[in-house]
Amino acid sequence: MTTRVHDIIGGYGILVSYMAGSYIIELDNAVGPWGGNGGSADGIFDEASSTKLIYTDEHDSEPDGQSWSLKPGNTGMKMTMQTATVYDDSGDHVLYSMVRDLSFNSLGQLIHVSGERAIIIDTTESCP
Repeated sequence: MTTRVHDIIGGYGILVSYMAGSYIIELDNAVGPWGGNGGSADGIFDEASSTKLIYTDEHDSEPDGQSWSLKPGNTGMKMTMQTATVYDDSGDHVLYSMVRDLSFNSLGQLIHVSGERAIIIDTTESCP
């Protein structure tokens, strides 16, 4: 078996092993800030300080230029993703955007997906 450790962003390491003709890639618990101090290789997600790329109501008409990247010191990211567009033609005649919030830890791993919620995109109006 051959083993190599590579440093990646933030001092985290991955362990690459070659065994029986296959590569095995895993987080190395001996490299990085969690090594030997009782920490975790699961990354960090702090709801209060994480980057927020979310919306709870109608989205602004201008694009949001905020971005997020995997870098030292980040505490994760939460973002809103549209999952469907629905027009209720038999009921309230409203165009809805169905969205979910996705939460990622500091290593960029998806750790939570919220339930869907509806945001009103447009409503009908009576003609004069």
